[in-house]
Amino acid sequence: MVAGDEPRPPPVPRPLSGALTHALARVSVTAVPRLAPDGRRRVTVRARVRGRSVARPLLPLATAVPGRRARRACAALERAAAAWNAQVPELVRKDGERLGAELADALLVRESATGPAHAPRRVEGARGK
Repeated sequence: MVAGDEPRPPPVPRPLSGALTHALARVSVTAVPRLAPDGRRRVTVRARVRGRSVARPLLPLATAVPGRRARRACAALERAAAAWNAQVPELVRKDGERLGAELADALLVRESATGPAHAPRRVEGARGK
């Protein structure tokens, strides 16, 4: 860094947007990523639904099911991220030799419980050559 230069803030990601158009309805979606105060990334997703005539009263019902599924998927993603954040730091702290030994032990325990991993199988009705 040259004297007098100030550190640059992290780049601001651009929003992602898309639209789905039907004869009776139009849906526009915008996803805006941002950096949270704790340093993690956050994404805000907004959907705007517009309908015509007959479709207008049905749109809230049509969007309720996918919205509920999206919330469940986000909750599952949060649980997976929490599990990842809980386990990865411990793995990173281990040296390579210790991690390799633990991996080999885990594979040997699994192999002894299920039999050899590469044992040939005989298929009934197949002819051997």
